[in-house]
Parts: sequence; C-alpha cells; structure tokens
Amino acid sequence: MNTQTTSAVEKSSVPYRERVLPSFGSFLPVLAVFPSILLALYPISPLAGYLLGLTITAVVMILMVWRAPVIEISDGFLRVSRAKVDLRLIGEASVIAKENSFLERGPNLKTNAFFVFQGSVKTMLKIEIADKRDPTPYWLFSTRHADEIKRLLKEQN
Repeated sequence: MNTQTTSAVEKSSVPYRERVLPSFGSFLPVLAVFPSILLALYPISPLAGYLLGLTITAVVMILMVWRAPVIEISDGFLRVSRAKVDLRLIGEASVIAKENSFLERGPNLKTNAFFVFQGSVKTMLKIEIADKRDPTPYWLFSTRHADEIKRLLKEQN
C-alpha cells in the first residue's frame, strides 16, 4: 500500500523579512531606570525597590524589541509595520545614506508621507508611490539593508 501525505498548508515564500531592532546603545539609557526606582523606593522597602526596578527595566527592554518595526516583502506586497502596499504601485526606490538621513527625517519630510523610523538606525529607504489616487507621495523607513530591499523590489516589479 502506497500512501502519500501532503501538507494542507503550503508555506508562502518570503523573499525578505527584517526586524529593525534598536542598536545596543539604545538599551544603555534604559539601565538607568533600575537605580532610579531603587533609590526612590529604598527608604520605604528595599525589596520593593529591587523587584520593581528590575521588572520595569525588563518590561521596557522587552517592549523595545517587541515594538521594533518589521519590513517584509511577500505575496506581492511590501509591509512596513502594519502598513502594506501592492508592489505594482511602487515607483522609484532610493537609498538614503546616514549623512542625509537627518534632512529626510526633518526639513525635507513631506507631511503626508508614510514614515517609520528606528532612531538608532541611520540608513533609510525612500519608496515613491506611483498610485495617483493615493495621497501618500512616498514611504520612508529605517533599515539596515536598504540596498538589498531596493534590489528585491526592482526584481519583483
């Protein structure tokens, strides 16, 4: 008896996925939370100071990782955090070097642009939206692999 098993759920191909985590240096200021809480609560209850200080420090660090933006190219869409756009509606993509990132995030940023920044990641990708009905002129987001995403987007179109 020859039986074949097939999976009912096929895996979708994900050509690209990146979680833009904060740099190591971004976690250093969070370490100041523990001694601050400990010093504030020590006269009342040293144990409460230690426990609350450790708990709040850990929760803040976990939230920094959990809330880090995710960039994904799959199933004909580009997703950045909770937003997604059809790859057919994407125009020109340009890499923003860290020397120009301040201008793009500040004075040059259009008010109706979609943007997602990770403060400790200086390189960004700017993607023009080619849909005339969409009021969003472009997407601007932080990434550590802007050249790779640009290449993949060019291949997908």
